[in-house]
Amino acid sequence: MNRLLLCVLFFTVSIFVAADDFPAPPKAHVISVSSKAQVLGMTMSIRKFESPNTPQSVIEFYQSLWGEAAVTDMPPWQMVGRSRGGQFYNVQVQSWNGRGSTGYLSVSDAPEKLEDGELGPTSFGRFPRMGGSELLDRQRHQDLLNSSETYVFKNNFSVQGNSQYYLNHYQNLGWNVRQDTKDATPYVRVILLRKGSEQLNLTIRNLDRGTEIVANKTEGKVLND
Repeated sequence: MNRLLLCVLFFTVSIFVAADDFPAPPKAHVISVSSKAQVLGMTMSIRKFESPNTPQSVIEFYQSLWGEAAVTDMPPWQMVGRSRGGQFYNVQVQSWNGRGSTGYLSVSDAPEKLEDGELGPTSFGRFPRMGGSELLDRQRHQDLLNSSETYVFKNNFSVQGNSQYYLNHYQNLGWNVRQDTKDATPYVRVILLRKGSEQLNLTIRNLDRGTEIVANKTEGKVLND
């Protein structure tokens, strides 16, 4: 299983899977994280669980259920998964405050393309960025109440330069700053902006070779009575 597969499986949901096909760990409390997600050209489905059992017990449950299944360590997470019928089933689990374990049950389509490295960033949406910025990744998530898009960029401008660029851009469009960690540290800055039902969370941090910008834009939906 390549590193791209491991990173992608941290995200969210869209394929209905019967409980018989992908049961939750014994005695686990399970909730749906989202109803639809497009990640690197894939459709994904995910549920979150909390279990009184240890992470190792959860892993052993799925190994017993699936037979031979590879276990991967990405601290603090452990993952076990299998491919079947054109889908990839993945369990991601870690310790939960000494009370057992917590994690995610995810299902993605097109696992053979993912493992072969054929999937790249999807074509939806555009997001403002400074000249010369490189788009590293983008995802779209949607559930009943909210839709969101996440973009990851990298460039050679400073944390301060990127921060000022986004503040100027969005404030000129009528967005309000709700949070800004400007004076906390010169290496990382978190900015939260809002306009109506839209919210933008920017995390801008210094890397060894440049600056990384993670932008998560969310829009809430209003349900009719």
